Amino acid sequence: MKNLSNRILNGLVSVRLHWLASIAASVAVTVRDCRYTTVRWDGQDWAFIWSGGCLFWNSPLLSPKRITRLNIDLFLRRYSPKGGDVILDVGAGAGTEVCLFSEMVGASGKVIAIEADPVAARLLRKQAENLPHRNVRVLEVAVGKGEGSVHLSIAEPGSVQNSVAAVVGDDSIVVRSEPLANILSAQSVERVAYMKMNIEGAEYEALLSLGPAVEKIERMCVSCHDFTGVPGQKTYDQVFEYLTSSGLHVTKSRPNPKAPWEDYYLFAERAER
Repeated sequence: MKNLSNRILNGLVSVRLHWLASIAASVAVTVRDCRYTTVRWDGQDWAFIWSGGCLFWNSPLLSPKRITRLNIDLFLRRYSPKGGDVILDVGAGAGTEVCLFSEMVGASGKVIAIEADPVAARLLRKQAENLPHRNVRVLEVAVGKGEGSVHLSIAEPGSVQNSVAAVVGDDSIVVRSEPLANILSAQSVERVAYMKMNIEGAEYEALLSLGPAVEKIERMCVSCHDFTGVPGQKTYDQVFEYLTSSGLHVTKSRPNPKAPWEDYYLFAERAER
């Protein structure tokens, strides 16, 4: 039913009945989320706008309330954002957590959203431009050991499964790569209250790229990807060793039989200084 509805709405767009597609999608999403949401086609992507937030996507039928809150409690299990905080979102995707991070840190805070995939980065930039707080900086770059370029394996354009660490699809593209230490320096960041990292198996190399700048990170949540069984994505033991050797207190995620991938999340925090 959802696929049929998507085809109908996209069909309306293809015959330039954008206004009708927008009305139909807005009604459907508003009813689904029990929150007034305007949906519109911007000529390239679908925009979902509601009071206090927005999201851009490649499909007209989405539940933005559900998708933006789906993993937020997991990511923030050991951290409560405060006004003025700096959040580093490494592997931000299309920004499913970014709108909430932006709201939580407020106008005096900052969210640095890093995403290597050009389609997802495009959606992120549109979101950043339409959020109430203009506190999100989007960096279209992969994170790695050195400056240069790397191959990003494509499961699907804009997909959260795309990876620079493993082959996840038949296609790949070349993307720019920067060490995290360079990124923090270029953004003039001296303290990161929280870093969320979810980069499909590239997390260990990304952490190594911090070098001494790891001291700038107060808390972090790192999603390891051993659960995929894909060669090149087994990093849990290395990440755990890195975090503990960096003087961070590390907590493992609680087992969740309904979401076994959560077993590979690691939470780390630095003692109060």
